[in-house]
Amino acid sequence: MSRSYILAAAVLVLAALALSSTAVAQSPEGTADLFGFVTDAAGEPVSGYPCVLKTPDGTRVILGSTEEDGSCGSSGVPPGTYELLVLDPTGGDTPVASKQVTLTAGQQAKLEIRLSADKPKSVGPSAPAGDGSAPGAGMFNREMLGLAAILILGAIVIYFVMRSRGQSAR
Repeated sequence: MSRSYILAAAVLVLAALALSSTAVAQSPEGTADLFGFVTDAAGEPVSGYPCVLKTPDGTRVILGSTEEDGSCGSSGVPPGTYELLVLDPTGGDTPVASKQVTLTAGQQAKLEIRLSADKPKSVGPSAPAGDGSAPGAGMFNREMLGLAAILILGAIVIYFVMRSRGQSAR
């Protein structure tokens, strides 16, 4: 391999490492992470229950449905007092359980919510957490942006290496 290809590969690897470390950061500065773990009356995780974050002004933000391990939540939530609502999985917007939490910047809150004995353990397939409307849904977007930046940087480096060698980048 020629020196220019080794140099291009080294630059690409360093750029990938730099960008990936920022892309997987947990939350934007000044925000918190909020995760709920929903269990039945016996303490076993439940899946398929819609989770909603009720903001201080009363707005409801969909977080998705509980996963197989009973989890739901979001990253990048601004500090404040919220209510995590677990809704009736058969439809409607009636909460079957809820828990209030006050978040501070940098906090990673984990709430355990236990359902009453009359609720089923799971209901159908669970929806992916974070459907794009949650406060922390941007986390997925930041990861994708980091990956796109790595690919673009790599293409630019390869183009200039090939151009400097007198080859066409077609």
